[in-house]
Amino acid sequence: PVIYGDINTGFQNSTKIVNGQVSIGSQIHFHMEQHITVAEPTESGGLDLKSATQLAANLQQVVAVCVNLPLNQVSVGVTACGGGYGGKLINSLIPACAASVAALSLGRPVVVETTLNQTFEMLGHRNPMLAQYQVGVNSSGLLQAGHIVVYTDYGAAYGENPGTVQAFLYCVDNCYYWPNFRIDAVGCKTNLPPNCAMRGPGWVPAVFMMEHIMEHVALSIGMNVDTFRALNFYKNGQQTPYLQTITNFNIPTMWNLVQTSAGYVARQQEIAAYNAANKYTKRGLALTPVKFGIGWFGNQFGVLLNVMPDGTVNVVHSGVEIGQGIDTKVAQVCAFELGIPLSSVNIIGTSTLTVPNAGATGGSVTSCLNSQAMISACQLLVQKLAPVKQTLPSTATWQDIIAKAYLMGIDLQAKGWVNPPVSPLGPWTYNSYVTAITDVLVDVLTGEVQILRADILFDCGISTNPAIDIGQVEGAFVQGLGYYLTEEVLIDQTSSNPGQLISNGTWEYKPPSSKDIPIDFRVTLLANTPNPVGVLGSKGSGEPPLAASCSAFFAIKHAIQQARTSFGLGNNYFPMNAPATVDNIQNNCLTNPTTFNFQ
Repeated sequence: PVIYGDINTGFQNSTKIVNGQVSIGSQIHFHMEQHITVAEPTESGGLDLKSATQLAANLQQVVAVCVNLPLNQVSVGVTACGGGYGGKLINSLIPACAASVAALSLGRPVVVETTLNQTFEMLGHRNPMLAQYQVGVNSSGLLQAGHIVVYTDYGAAYGENPGTVQAFLYCVDNCYYWPNFRIDAVGCKTNLPPNCAMRGPGWVPAVFMMEHIMEHVALSIGMNVDTFRALNFYKNGQQTPYLQTITNFNIPTMWNLVQTSAGYVARQQEIAAYNAANKYTKRGLALTPVKFGIGWFGNQFGVLLNVMPDGTVNVVHSGVEIGQGIDTKVAQVCAFELGIPLSSVNIIGTSTLTVPNAGATGGSVTSCLNSQAMISACQLLVQKLAPVKQTLPSTATWQDIIAKAYLMGIDLQAKGWVNPPVSPLGPWTYNSYVTAITDVLVDVLTGEVQILRADILFDCGISTNPAIDIGQVEGAFVQGLGYYLTEEVLIDQTSSNPGQLISNGTWEYKPPSSKDIPIDFRVTLLANTPNPVGVLGSKGSGEPPLAASCSAFFAIKHAIQQARTSFGLGNNYFPMNAPATVDNIQNNCLTNPTTFNFQ
């Protein structure tokens, strides 16, 4: 458990205590490319693997144990993956081991590839979670105490699940200061494949559950939910329940900026007028903040830089390009540090032969840390070239310097390596922040939803590539819409076939498509806020925006609340679990067909 302060004293000091529970379902890694490994025996009796994996070094180690070979007889190469999201971490070990055993047994290359249906049925997904909570507030609306017990579906084995739960424990506070807080975690063994990391594992459901709690408490004490949230925001210098010191807390600034840029107050008035005039369609608007901790400790990465005699550069880094733009960012950093055109830099796929013993790609840290390793390698190369540069005129070009160094027999290879220490602030190296406003239209009779507009303000520090980072925000937000709204994982609960996945393809499983994205989609990167500990002042962008899409869920819930009020059912709190599928929405609207008037 995580324990901070004294919750018993906190509850005694509370004028209102609120109890409840909320759950959120699973989410399946919907990869464009499924799991695949090509295993080829080598002349020395080893194996050369090409695998769609996010953790080449770990895969190398597991395969070596599986086929009883020393590590120097197993090499793993990855050019790029057609989607990862954490699903190609430990899940990629299964086809790799199968292909390796077969290749050595048959003495010939073997390919093992899963179909979409096999990936869905055989491998684990995002963890379903359920939280029971008790929250105390005082008469001013300030949080006094909180106790949360979270139950996590592990599946049939531990796997990556403890890491997911730890992330949950270290971010469930979101943006709010709790003077007294306790959270307990319970892992549940079930008859499903072992669940695993999925983009923002632990973080994303934690933000949703805390925002659900804030909505519930605000309604229970009769306070505007936006006012209640802002009242309980952290202040710089305060500590989280897991002893992280809050610094550079940008949420209050972003909270005001996004409301201004989105015309939030005027749209609230517009929506109120619309809802008063329409009975069977309702609009909802929700504003949510996100604090997303990003930790570097335990991640190690390297870069190998090779300069050709003509001045062009080949780079091998230890991350895996899974669509997050790491190849572009590392190439940009290389070009920037060496002062050469980006076109002169060529990124080659990673391999355990060239950059061994590296960490896994994930956690929104890989682009930053490989860029840092790239800076180190470039600095080392520049040191090697300094004596050469002194022998040439000031007008000498990069090509001139390299040509002279080549003729002098200077080693034109450099390696960079990073292994970040523990942050002095706590478990996270820094926090990334998001604020999002989502406007939805709900059909009360069918439960169908249109997302009319989304305004997202993201703190990316000083972006090394705004086009990539904005794309990451858009993609993560839409993937979150699937998690919170449409992607319901259906499991057979009957005694004849318990645990069988029903939603094993797109007939039953519904990731967001072209009609599900916001009609008006606005993304802004927070200006002039360099990250003091980030690489070139930047922050990771892969996962934090996904958590912000829970604003769509709460906008829908607000619209449902308006429908229930118009049916004379009052404005009381009602529980609603995620995902907010059409049937979940329609059922919660409590539409009574006997009140219909046919004309």
